[in-house]
Amino acid sequence: MADIFDEIADDIKQDNFRKIFDKYGTHLVSFLILIIVSTAGGVWYKNHSNNKMIQSADEYFAIKNISGANAEEKQIEALLGLSKDATESISAIAKIDVAKKYEAKKEVEKALALYSEVAKESSIKAFADFAYLRKIALQRKNNAAEAEISEINKKLEELSEPGRTWRFSAMEISALMALESNEAEKAKEILQKLQSDIATPRSIKNRAKILLSRI
Repeated sequence: MADIFDEIADDIKQDNFRKIFDKYGTHLVSFLILIIVSTAGGVWYKNHSNNKMIQSADEYFAIKNISGANAEEKQIEALLGLSKDATESISAIAKIDVAKKYEAKKEVEKALALYSEVAKESSIKAFADFAYLRKIALQRKNNAAEAEISEINKKLEELSEPGRTWRFSAMEISALMALESNEAEKAKEILQKLQSDIATPRSIKNRAKILLSRI
């Protein structure tokens, strides 16, 4: 089951935007900045030098280009600094990026703390929901305590509501957690919904089909 959680955690970064990811071939964080900047409109570009959003985005990409000795640590330090001064959007993106780096370094508590910050503080639901799902996936991967599971299930129900950006990933995690708790009927109901919804990303549908065959 842990392997499936790892796969879902990776898919959270891309399923809802599969076509655009195929086109641009970049990771979620850079893609989100691309959306913020590209949808801002011509007026923002007329005032490029005075626009905090554009400046923050420029700083972010400059940090991502840091290379050489201790580049990872330098990026982390710079991104955390940027998160304190940038616009809300870029600040959230910087924190998520650092949290992902901490995950890779197996610094779980630091990663969870940053995901929690974004999830609680960001007024942009797409960012907050993404951070919650990354946090949940990381908690499950690291054997969340029983007291946390109840809170996780409640949050997953909220994230699974129609209109939420990452609802299909939230539903899939809910189904897996139901299976882990021996709630086969609940898991089956969720997986069938994923199978029947034409908007469900292909990778999630494929896994739902496999899991249904095992119930």
